[in-house]
Amino acid sequence: MTTIKRGALFERLVDEAASVLEARDGDDRRLERRLRGDAELSRAERDYLADLVAGKIERPANRPKSKQKAVRFELVVKFLRAHPGSPKAAIADAIEHYGISRTEAYEANKVSGLNGRRRAAKNATNPDK
Repeated sequence: MTTIKRGALFERLVDEAASVLEARDGDDRRLERRLRGDAELSRAERDYLADLVAGKIERPANRPKSKQKAVRFELVVKFLRAHPGSPKAAIADAIEHYGISRTEAYEANKVSGLNGRRRAAKNATNPDK
């Protein structure tokens, strides 16, 4: 059985394929980096850029979030759930740690459901309030 070594050719092929796939998903950063850098563009990358310049590629205004953003959002939700401090402190730490906006942090906090659970836990320990 032959093992494939991940060399420069393999890494280049992965980078080429990923740049077009990510661009179609709404994240043009890798393709832009390759375009501005010294990388030789693949046929798929050139075709995508030609279609973009020609106006053939149009993303709808209500396009879904990219997979990368969706994964990051889920990580933020898990981070908020695991954070030992108050929701306010958790949000501040999430903003700093993940580099997200306040709106994104509050949206993730809403999805995490922490405010209600922490309030319920606090009321259970202090029934007088």
